[in-house]
Amino acid sequence: MATLIGTGIRFLAHRDGRTYSTGIGEQRTFLLADGSTVTLNALTTVRVRMTPQARTITLIRGQANFHDVNEPDCPFIVRSGNSSVRAIGTKFDVDKEPDRTVVTVLEGQVAVAKSLAWIESIGRRQLLQDLAQPDRNLQAVLVPAGEQVTVMARNIPAPTPVDVQAVTAWMQQRLVFDDTPLKEVARQFNRYSKRRLVIADPSLLGVGVSGSYSASNPDALIGFLRSQPTLQVSQTGNEIKVTGRSAR
Repeated sequence: MATLIGTGIRFLAHRDGRTYSTGIGEQRTFLLADGSTVTLNALTTVRVRMTPQARTITLIRGQANFHDVNEPDCPFIVRSGNSSVRAIGTKFDVDKEPDRTVVTVLEGQVAVAKSLAWIESIGRRQLLQDLAQPDRNLQAVLVPAGEQVTVMARNIPAPTPVDVQAVTAWMQQRLVFDDTPLKEVARQFNRYSKRRLVIADPSLLGVGVSGSYSASNPDALIGFLRSQPTLQVSQTGNEIKVTGRSAR
């Protein structure tokens, strides 16, 4: 674990921003100068900038888990793509997918919005008051513990209940799927394997996969795919290719 110790002015070390990354199969936890913690999943990059006015983390790619220290006068913000997440004394998970950002709250609550300046600068009390008035059409939602919201390019839907243990299973080196499309299975698998899982037949991208698999041992998941009567799995030096059983 990398630990960052502030000296003198607490936020001086991150005023200009600092970038942290993980590679394939690598996870990392680091401690911010204010005591907040950030855990990076494999193939994740974040940029941290801390000032007396705000604690801002940009999720450039990948997935991360955040546990912020509650400081109402210094907002804790996570930016991901076209969304901004403001913590309100909480633990939460942010997964930046190619076309969306998925935010899951473990404890407390977060405010999720498009990249709007007000969510970063408004006082907490006023923020909560504004979000309590849906007719304001702020393109923002309040997400409580145990729920998840997926931010798309055009809108932010209402949050829905989710199995947070399954979402955060990656922190225990597990991949948990519940009728998860094969396309998403491959995306998660490829965070941990140098031999990439490739779905070569587009008609298979939506095939659902369920089960719990070790992220550090790809053989179990590959064995499961091999056992499916409609799938054919072949391996080369750097690729695991999935096609339909009848494909040639």
